[in-house]
Amino acid sequence: MNTVSSTNFDDYLLDRTSGEYKRLHRQALVWEKITQRVLIEAGLSAGMHFLDVGCGTGDVMRLAGHIVTKAGSVSGIDIDEKIGNEALPLLQELNNSNYSFKRFDIVKDNIDLQYDFVYARFVLIHMTDPVNILKKLYNVVKPGGTLLIQDYDFGCLKAYGKYEKTSGYMRKLMFDVFIKSGKDPEMGTNLSKYFIDAGIGNPSGTDASSVITTITAAASMMKAVTFGFKNAFLQHGIATEEQLNEYVTDLDKVIAEQENCFFIWPMLNSAWIKKPL
Repeated sequence: MNTVSSTNFDDYLLDRTSGEYKRLHRQALVWEKITQRVLIEAGLSAGMHFLDVGCGTGDVMRLAGHIVTKAGSVSGIDIDEKIGNEALPLLQELNNSNYSFKRFDIVKDNIDLQYDFVYARFVLIHMTDPVNILKKLYNVVKPGGTLLIQDYDFGCLKAYGKYEKTSGYMRKLMFDVFIKSGKDPEMGTNLSKYFIDAGIGNPSGTDASSVITTITAAASMMKAVTFGFKNAFLQHGIATEEQLNEYVTDLDKVIAEQENCFFIWPMLNSAWIKKPL
């Protein structure tokens, strides 16, 4: 890994590069079955108008499109115009719903329309004022509609046995970088608290899920995460470039060893609430 580059135009901790976009897509595939299940459990159905806040690579928009069908619509907003514009044509080729994308800064901009179902995944964890963002999102839910939030808790990230130290360092990196940037690395577990603080009330439903994969697959993702967060790690003094290079070397060794060892991913927690009529 080389010197710090400047790819961010806000306080988002991850770089915006082609490599990071690929990692985001890989990450979305890991959580696809859980996300689809929770969308349906929270009440998403055919004919609804769905808003994906921080839509990124459009993977959840694709899931929503299959559910709401052409009788509904799927709108995506993201501060990163490039990633949204790349995703939109691929979604439209599916020809299974009505897709749209707009560049949008959830902190600074206001949403003019209201939607039947408002969704945000891995958004609040990047916010220094998640309560205010929740208020804004709830305001664009139609009466009788639903707000669904999904986010990480990095506390359970762990491998057992000989790789426990390797996974422990990744857990420490993530906790340190979010805390030092004024954000909550346990956002997923604290969602109910933030709902209450925002005046929304107790969630109507919640879910806590994780996945277990081989350490080999996990090490590949941890390596990509290290590259994606590299600038943030360096800028916040979380680690030196030498330390990060050594960690990547350790991860390469884990990948090469192909050990029969397993890894618990961060918890993906969900909370949703139905807005009164």
